[in-house]
Amino acid sequence: MIASILKQITFILLILFLGINFLKLLRLKAGLAEKLSSGFMLGIGFSTFGLFLLGFVGYKFNFQNILFFLIGVNVLLTLLNLMLKNKYSLDIFSVVGFFKKLDLLEKVLVGGIVFFLLTSLIRNLYWPIWMWDAVQMYDYRAKLIVESQSIFFPAQSYYDILYPLLTSLLHSILYVAGSTNPQYVYTLVFFALIMGVYAFVRKYSSRKFAIVASFAVSSFPLVYQHSIQPLTNLTHSTFLVLGVFYLIIWLSKDKSKDFFVATLLFSFARFTRNEPVWMAVFAFMIIYLLIKRKLLKDKSILYLLVFFAINYIVGFVIIKYNQWYRLTPNKFFTDQFGFVEQFVLSSGNINLSWLLDPLVMIFRYVIWEVFILILFTIMIFLKHRRIVLKSEVFLLSTFLLWYLFILFFGSIFYRLISTDIEFKALSGSLERFSIVWQVLVFVLFFLVLCGFLGEKKYGKKV
Repeated sequence: MIASILKQITFILLILFLGINFLKLLRLKAGLAEKLSSGFMLGIGFSTFGLFLLGFVGYKFNFQNILFFLIGVNVLLTLLNLMLKNKYSLDIFSVVGFFKKLDLLEKVLVGGIVFFLLTSLIRNLYWPIWMWDAVQMYDYRAKLIVESQSIFFPAQSYYDILYPLLTSLLHSILYVAGSTNPQYVYTLVFFALIMGVYAFVRKYSSRKFAIVASFAVSSFPLVYQHSIQPLTNLTHSTFLVLGVFYLIIWLSKDKSKDFFVATLLFSFARFTRNEPVWMAVFAFMIIYLLIKRKLLKDKSILYLLVFFAINYIVGFVIIKYNQWYRLTPNKFFTDQFGFVEQFVLSSGNINLSWLLDPLVMIFRYVIWEVFILILFTIMIFLKHRRIVLKSEVFLLSTFLLWYLFILFFGSIFYRLISTDIEFKALSGSLERFSIVWQVLVFVLFFLVLCGFLGEKKYGKKV
């Protein structure tokens, strides 16, 4: 029992240090919260995708090989950092000083965050994996990978390989280390999301506002609920939220290291769920660069090509993996090739009701829970308009509107090509995609509120 716990802790730490070492290699200036957040998620991405690639050449998925891989990559990155004279520091001792500086309200809020994290952890440790998709696919695949010691497990249907392997491989790593219930890793992803929100808000606001924003996200029912569900939703959303943070920093500060981290986070999100979100981000980048910069200057084209290439490579490898099985997709996937034709044929049936149905559904499942925050944010905008002109706030606001537009357009598209029953089932997908949007609304609200109250000017403490 103790040996198993120690092996699992070792793997978790090696995954964390893998990501932190990579951040250090980029010479990205990051505080402890950002290192823990981005480092852990990047570590998950690199370790799972790296083992996935090695699986193509027959690399055995067992304890010795995984340990060798994680230690080997960490040693390589450490040597590169030493050669480049990148100083290594995790600033663990700064945590003590951080808590000493907190006032009573901040201590209560931090206590609340710890409470939600602990209850999530206890729930995940005590309760076995039970949700249908997890039992039938994500965790089931992980057990097959461990049993066969290969990513090419004996899949029985197209459903078994329908989604990319990131979460299944993450489960497998912990199973190989002796875990009987790897569900607790979703609490760690939950922690990474909270720390990521704190790190980003803290860049542009006071410590108090960053803590309040982190508490708001940790206590938000939708986010907390997904922290105790062994599905892809929280992991996928965390990659996307952190990716948006770095995207905004890159677009406002124009530092290539932030762009590269954002690109990797979006690509790892695709390895979690092969959804077209990265294409929406790519379109957002093109539009922004066309309007704000000369697209053919300042290496803008190069950035776009790199972003597209990395995300395309991840998708290409996923396709090659699926093709290896030679399993026939079900009818839904066969029909995808007729989407455009079906859309054209159905477009003549468009009426006001067909446009209102997606709007109502989006308001109910995406906007409603944060509607009050949106109203307050708009009121502050109208009262203090110059806040909108600040690059980070403007970019985040624009991205939120763009994301909402993509959801609306996608819902209309689906409304045209689906039956009434199929369209009503879209609510689950909208809820999944709403996690990213709602978390970013929280972040925007606290940035705007802090700017309005003037606790900290952008880029300069008050």
